[in-house]
Amino acid sequence: MASVVIDTDVLSFLFKQDTRGDLYKPHIDGKLGVISFMTVAELDFWADSRKLGSEATGAARALHSAFHRDRF
Repeated sequence: MASVVIDTDVLSFLFKQDTRGDLYKPHIDGKLGVISFMTVAELDFWADSRKLGSEATGAARALHSAFHRDRF
């Protein structure tokens, strides 16, 4: 299966259902999405720094757990 590295910004667009995410969907669909450990850290920092509570923190963790994480 082909894989594609998904940048933090792109992942954020998709998570927030921002229309800019639609531009990336054709490049991601049907491929193994890979995120770096830095993206995981940025998502966790985003949820923690905004004090969004356990629901948002859980959503961020669920989001990044759906992707293959690799150390580049």
